[in-house]
Amino acid sequence: MSDLSPSLEPPDWDHCGVGASPATTPVGCRGIRVAGYNECFAHLDAGDRTGFLTTLNPGADVDLRGVTFTEALLNELVGALRSSGSSKAHFGKGLFNEACFTGRVRLWATFDGQADFSDAQFLASCEMGSVTFNGSAIFTRTVFNFASFGGTNFNALTSFDFASFERVSFVGAIFDGSARTYFRGTKFDAWNFQGVQFGSLV
Repeated sequence: MSDLSPSLEPPDWDHCGVGASPATTPVGCRGIRVAGYNECFAHLDAGDRTGFLTTLNPGADVDLRGVTFTEALLNELVGALRSSGSSKAHFGKGLFNEACFTGRVRLWATFDGQADFSDAQFLASCEMGSVTFNGSAIFTRTVFNFASFGGTNFNALTSFDFASFERVSFVGAIFDGSARTYFRGTKFDAWNFQGVQFGSLV
């Protein structure tokens, strides 16, 4: 796994800063502040977080860069973006740059806009089975423990450049033939690409 020590450089967005300490962690929480609040999604109190979630509907754009997600917190978000009776969440654009997922990720979803997980960290298992990425899917420099993209459809530009996987399965994934897929500098310790359909692989 990569060095997970916090960066001493502030992110490019207006960040939460909870837990900042001049001596050890001058930046504090790197999560982007929720509009109208001083805290990120993870550090809102329960009432404010519920209020924020009620503003989301299936197909909404979300900007959650730098946020640290527990499994429960991610499930709250996904639930707000799932239509009644549907098993899949529906995102517009999803920005998760530098997000940290500390618990198990089980995500069945459609992203209509760009899904950006660049520099994110998945510290436990990440299951994105049957996810549909209709916009670009960016996993540049993303760190994974175990990841599964079984049956996932990548329908636009996809980048796993310089990502690292301890184990990964892409069994049955489809990379659209009209869009480029990048695996430059990607590190795989163990992998399974059985039945994968590639279009333009770079």
